[in-house]
Amino acid sequence: MKALKETHINSIVGAGCRIEGKINGAHFLRIDGDVIGSLSASGKIVVGKSARCEGSLYAKEISIGGVVRGDLIAEEKIIILSSAIVMGNIEAPYLVVEEGAVLHATCIVGMEISSGKTAVGAG
Repeated sequence: MKALKETHINSIVGAGCRIEGKINGAHFLRIDGDVIGSLSASGKIVVGKSARCEGSLYAKEISIGGVVRGDLIAEEKIIILSSAIVMGNIEAPYLVVEEGAVLHATCIVGMEISSGKTAVGAG
């Protein structure tokens, strides 16, 4: 059996949907609706422009285009798009914030989450 590619979306919460609870996804999880609870994925979580999330998000990479209130923890990178509003705590080795984004958060950047080593100068 072939491994799924990182870009293969295998879980979607569509616009107009509301979910409460814990969601664990493999590889790629996309949210376009409303989620209250925790989200985790082994690959990437994308929160679309129409999405609203309240709770913690944990993945290898996280991209935010909508509204998120909660903790964001990424093993590699967090991208906050210009349409995003983020309130909470952020931990990731790399953080990208586009102009126009609203960010009200405590950020810890430059640390590898899984190993505890700093990304800068590690090696």
